[in-house]
Amino acid sequence: MGPTVTEVADLATMPTVLGGLFVEQAHHPHVRMRERSLTRSDWLPEPDGILVAELAADELPDRTGEVEQRLRDDGIAKVRLDRLLTNDELVTFGRRLGTVMVHETSPKLQHQVDDGLVFNLRRERTDVTSDYALALISSNELTLHAEVCVRPVQRQPRYIALHCVEPSPPDTGGQTVFVPMTAVHDRLTRTQAEMLQHAHFSQFPESPPFLSWRGGRPVFSFRDFGDDLLWWRYVGPRGSLTAGELNETLVRLLESMYDPDLMTGVSWRRAELLVWDNWRFFHGRTRIQETDTEARHFKNIKIN
Repeated sequence: MGPTVTEVADLATMPTVLGGLFVEQAHHPHVRMRERSLTRSDWLPEPDGILVAELAADELPDRTGEVEQRLRDDGIAKVRLDRLLTNDELVTFGRRLGTVMVHETSPKLQHQVDDGLVFNLRRERTDVTSDYALALISSNELTLHAEVCVRPVQRQPRYIALHCVEPSPPDTGGQTVFVPMTAVHDRLTRTQAEMLQHAHFSQFPESPPFLSWRGGRPVFSFRDFGDDLLWWRYVGPRGSLTAGELNETLVRLLESMYDPDLMTGVSWRRAELLVWDNWRFFHGRTRIQETDTEARHFKNIKIN
């Protein structure tokens, strides 16, 4: 499909108007909403029309066009295959959609990467950890985010593919969940959206604005930091803006992200292949309740 990188403002080159710190508080609405959404064991329903086809794996190369069309239409597509793909087959599929990116990850997770391109999202720990990197291979819920949103747009994936090697058993958590960015944007006021178009993560100077427009759609480069500190920088035209106003906007953004009416999930089966548009969906994971560490293994590639 060859996604085109849309021009996005380089906030790093603009003078700082205001800097600040967001720290979530227990009374913020999204805290309770997140707890209910991401610690549930029962699985949410899937997005309408997510399943493109049920195929023999050998047919996938000839049917990639159907996946591309569904991505254009809906931003998310699932194919049910009759067997697992090899790493080479998965990478070949990804290259039909764009460039398969080298998987940059924490040194703690390098052993999970095959050939620099395929990340094995395999649970190795049954605990819940405070270590952000190890959370991926532990039982943690993963807060809603756009993938690697702190990097410049050119280093962010447009598409993400997950291939299910072994799912969590149904209704034991471990579900991949999605929230559409357009619906989140529509819950913000025009003033709030304008603020977010001129703010980004100050601890990541090259990060794009929290909100930009690409291909006529609102795209968020943002993730829920949970109870970690979120340092931000504002470079917009409102010289009278206060830190309190921008923090209130972040509270509203997070509340909109965790609106239960917007969240859907994937009911995984072995050998299924899911692709979604990182410019159209926030994604996360519910906490894994299953105690068997052999359960839940996915292969992941990122495509630009």
